[in-house]
Amino acid sequence: MKWRRGETLGVGASGMVSLALVDDQAAFDHDLPCVMAVKSAPLHESRSICRERRYLDRFEGCPHVVRCFGSDTTTEEGENWYNLFLEYASGGSLFDRIRRSGRGGLPESEARQYTKSILLALNHVHKQGYVHCDIKPHNIVLVESESEVIKTP
Repeated sequence: MKWRRGETLGVGASGMVSLALVDDQAAFDHDLPCVMAVKSAPLHESRSICRERRYLDRFEGCPHVVRCFGSDTTTEEGENWYNLFLEYASGGSLFDRIRRSGRGGLPESEARQYTKSILLALNHVHKQGYVHCDIKPHNIVLVESESEVIKTP
């Protein structure tokens, strides 16, 4: 897949997250979205992202867990990078949504919808034999187009 790195969406302990934009639509696999998020780290520091890929592969098929579209390596400015392609959550994080809602917090119906989606994701993860040890609004991302809450493992 030919792609280019777009705007940086965030930087964390395990790497940076940017938009991944497809360059060549004709050669593009139409089962994949044309805009994704790409989580990247220098190859020698990519152990955590590689592990995340393995987990996401195990959780595939749950609509409440962010989808993984594969990975690749690139060389940028003389450094080798590992890149993990993920579903783009255009709604940002649940933390961002709560902050935007103001002092009153989220409307009850919205909070109920998010809670249900989070619990469905956790149920799926637990059935696979895993426990998520870092549930917090910063780690829950929203996919606006589907009005779904997607939890990142």
